[in-house]
Amino acid sequence: MKKLFLLLLFGFALGHAQEAAIKNKLLLESDFKTQDGRMLVSEFPCQFSNNKVLISVICKTQAFKEFGIQKINDMILFAHDKIRNTIPVGYGYKPSEIKMSYNPEAKAWSMTSLFASTDAAGMTRENLLALDFDNNGKFLLMKKIF
Repeated sequence: MKKLFLLLLFGFALGHAQEAAIKNKLLLESDFKTQDGRMLVSEFPCQFSNNKVLISVICKTQAFKEFGIQKINDMILFAHDKIRNTIPVGYGYKPSEIKMSYNPEAKAWSMTSLFASTDAAGMTRENLLALDFDNNGKFLLMKKIF
């Protein structure tokens, strides 16, 4: 009985992992282009939770090498979850665009996230939030722009 339970648990975990892999398609290092000492990706289509999101990132090549693509993707996913958690229960959330950049003087990352929220009555409103992260990718603060 214990072996059957563990087998079922393993199957469920494997299925969940495959579902998560299908839902989230994020940036790869090969998606970036090098231009004038900077690494950039512009309006690259990614997939989060069945929504196509256009992502743009720009930073100095050295910062990209030090920081790495995994931390960039981690910040994007963190922001996605943080914003979704600010939406009231019963509202719809549809992200559409994320733009982020690294400021070498401030040693910090800035990100804007454009998304639509739909209330229970079906009224849709566009929102823009700004999120700041430190040099290590740690979340600092979130500000509403509109």
